[in-house]
Amino acid sequence: MLIELKNIPFHYLSTISIQFVKEFEKRDSKDKRILLNPRTIQRKAYSVQGFYNFLIHEYDYPKNPLFYFKAPKTPKKSDTQDFKLIEIETLFGMLKEDKIDGDYLSNRNDLMTRIAYKFALRVSELVALQINHLDFHNNVIRFYNKGATHKEFLMSEKLKSELKQYIDMYCNGYDFLFRPGRNRTTSILNKPLSRFKALDIFKKLALKAGITSKITSHSFRASHITHARSRGIDDKHILNTTKHHDVNMLYYYDKNSDLENSSSNHFE
Repeated sequence: MLIELKNIPFHYLSTISIQFVKEFEKRDSKDKRILLNPRTIQRKAYSVQGFYNFLIHEYDYPKNPLFYFKAPKTPKKSDTQDFKLIEIETLFGMLKEDKIDGDYLSNRNDLMTRIAYKFALRVSELVALQINHLDFHNNVIRFYNKGATHKEFLMSEKLKSELKQYIDMYCNGYDFLFRPGRNRTTSILNKPLSRFKALDIFKKLALKAGITSKITSHSFRASHITHARSRGIDDKHILNTTKHHDVNMLYYYDKNSDLENSSSNHFE
């Protein structure tokens, strides 16, 4: 048998050995790029490699046909705490009840919380939102990242109306939508909330709503991904919202024309 094995061209033996390992792959039904059983493939690859290593050690077999085969890495899961859907609904319900006409803080907290969730934002992207980032003529809202890169989404008619009313009521003479309610140090209010202050606000709001989970700057982002996937929204549409370049990042966060196909269009 060993003599027969040595007579098989190495390239062909390598090819059929890799094919044997790959026969055990299970792929996501929606996206074939997603490997669902990387640990199984790792075990199969190591077993076959071990067989050839035995032949090399005991019978002077020339080399391992799987030497250049790279076993898939086991994807990591984010430790970012997301909200359960019932928690999001409870939080939004509380914010709606707490809103007072003419009160900037209660209206700010309600709007910025819903926007963070709807568009799967990092806190830093949320607080940087300015009035000139809203294109009401084309129904487009833009969020800016570090390095002046940005992502843009369609505004629903409901959100567009809310934003216009909010700006008319609370943003006269200001550039930023989400600002401090007061500034005891310099009295300057035409500046964004710091991401630390915004995160502190979210933590207090969550606690008031009875949510005891640890809230981080990515919690609304992770929650959007988890809930969108549980609704059966296509991964491509979710990627159009999160702007991740790798679909595996959705698995990293998920615990359970681009503008038109954005998953944000399914959220209020």
